[in-house]
This record gives sequence, C-alpha cells and structure tokens, in this order.
Amino acid sequence: MGATNRIREIASYFNADMVICDKHRKRANEIASMRLIGDVEGRDVVIIDDICDTGGTLAKCAALIKEKEPAVLGQ
Repeated sequence: MGATNRIREIASYFNADMVICDKHRKRANEIASMRLIGDVEGRDVVIIDDICDTGGTLAKCAALIKEKEPAVLGQ
C-alpha cells in the first residue's frame, strides 16, 4: 500500500488494472499475513514494490499470484 498512488498512475498510463498485495507485519522483515485485492486470473502480471530489502514481500506476493493463476509459466 506504500506506493499505491504511484502504481495507480503507472496502471493508468498503460490502461491496465491494478491489484494490491496487502500485507500486515508484526515486526520488521516478518510478514504476519498477506492477501491480494483484485483479480489476476487470466492476466499478465507485473509486480512493483517501492522498497526491496530482503525480497520476502516480492516472493510471497508472487506465490499468492501463482496460487490464483494456475497457467503461470513454470507450473
């Protein structure tokens, strides 16, 4: 959610829909929960993160997207 406004502008530029990967942390570098807000089924997905420290958020977000979309390459 930290970069939502920036991502909304990018999505608008490409005339694309936006999905948010909402996460909750109990402490630094530890994701307590995460959920997708929006629909990724049957769509190409570009993941954009405002800050990447360990890559844990990106990895967990990608895993959630793959759960929603069985046709992702590599499955």
